[in-house]
Amino acid sequence: MTANPDAIVIGTGIGGSAAAALLAGRGKTVTVLERNPFVGGRCASYKKEGFVIDVFVHMVGRCEKGPFGEILRRVARPDAVRWWHPSAESRVVLWIDDEPYPHPDPSYSSPEERESVYRAFGFSDKEIEDAFLIYDTIENMPYEKTFELDNTPYTTWLKTFTDSKLLLGLEHQQVLLCSVITPKEASAGEMIRMFANARTDANVGYPIGGCGAIPEALLSVVRDAGGVVRLRTPVSKVLVEQGRAVGVRLEDGEEIRAPLIISNAGIKETMNKYVEKEALSPDYVESVQSLTTGKLVEGTPMGMIYLKLALAAPVIDAPLVFRNVREGTIEGLAELMQGIMEDKPPKDYKGINIFIPVPSNMDPALAPAGKQLVNFYGLAPVHSKNLDAWVDFHLGYLYTLYPEVEKHLMWYDFSTLDRINKCSGRFHPDIIGITQSVGQTGTDRPSPVTPIENLYLVGADVGQDNIGTELAAESALRLEAILDERGAI
Repeated sequence: MTANPDAIVIGTGIGGSAAAALLAGRGKTVTVLERNPFVGGRCASYKKEGFVIDVFVHMVGRCEKGPFGEILRRVARPDAVRWWHPSAESRVVLWIDDEPYPHPDPSYSSPEERESVYRAFGFSDKEIEDAFLIYDTIENMPYEKTFELDNTPYTTWLKTFTDSKLLLGLEHQQVLLCSVITPKEASAGEMIRMFANARTDANVGYPIGGCGAIPEALLSVVRDAGGVVRLRTPVSKVLVEQGRAVGVRLEDGEEIRAPLIISNAGIKETMNKYVEKEALSPDYVESVQSLTTGKLVEGTPMGMIYLKLALAAPVIDAPLVFRNVREGTIEGLAELMQGIMEDKPPKDYKGINIFIPVPSNMDPALAPAGKQLVNFYGLAPVHSKNLDAWVDFHLGYLYTLYPEVEKHLMWYDFSTLDRINKCSGRFHPDIIGITQSVGQTGTDRPSPVTPIENLYLVGADVGQDNIGTELAAESALRLEAILDERGAI
């Protein structure tokens, strides 16, 4: 163990792992401290009966063309993570109501194919024209101009193009899937930047080896450079002397000192749990307290349930399945929300869209030979007392699309926000972190820089312009640029 590392990183989630790897790539010796017995935070995997299972249900929007690829190139490990990508030979499937269609993935589909799917969805010529115009505008808007829309709700911006309930409902589901907030909350500027990056790269994918392969690859850079990754090592306090962070105290009383402290624990958790309030100005404390992880989990009891199904035989041919409905999207969500408020599942899935990755179709090594691993997510109360009923509700819908799943189901695991919250250590159950909503993006986005000298933040809370795990990865790249500019590395 290095007694006096160049840097201490709190947390092995993507932001922490990426920041540690970038520092190690710059010749710094890093000690990474993780409260859990595993690495990766929400981007972790575990093994069970020959299956490799992700804790969360993930896909990655940009892969080697996005923040992950940039980080791995900077640390001279461009191939440390390999990726599966959809292709014309391995097509994503889109169910429209109860009919399957080839998904119009922009990485391989033509505009004509995308138009045919819009027609199957029931779009009129005008709605198709508006849909193409929306995304032409997104892809071609100058980056600096997007910041003028940061405090405009995405729905408000969309309505400058269309009043089509069908088109707005489709966009509603896309925003909910990518950012876990509604278009009424979402910042138009941030959504435009996020979708522009994803559509320009057209490179959605999944890591070979499961999602845990990403933090493992990043942390291997740290270890190879002489750094240390310590599991089951919770931090109790960031040590601050004369306004400067100088180290950390562990829960067992051990102190480790370093000239650079980086926290991946979350901005609220870092500032309220690890730092004495006296070290922070009242204005900064108030700004941190005002940040929200979204109405889905703070203002209502709505959360997610993540099912991981082990099947005795392959049932689903597609590597990834989406389902959208022609009508009733928003009404269906309202009906489900009522069920969530009452902790009682509705009778059916009317109007609700779904997302089903099949990891073993992307990487056969994730399941034993002849078997299949299927992931499925759905909405459920955060603190449900009736989880079995919600599991049955979501499984029942999956069986209507793929009846053979029920026949071949060996067992299933599931995660909920409550369970993931216990692993993350966050104050509130959340899905991505500080939401990409109006008032929390662009110049209003929390900064990796804190008021305490030598203490910095990484993670989705302080990331921007990306989706999910890539938000966290982007934050590490931005922090590296800040540290470089300050001469700190």
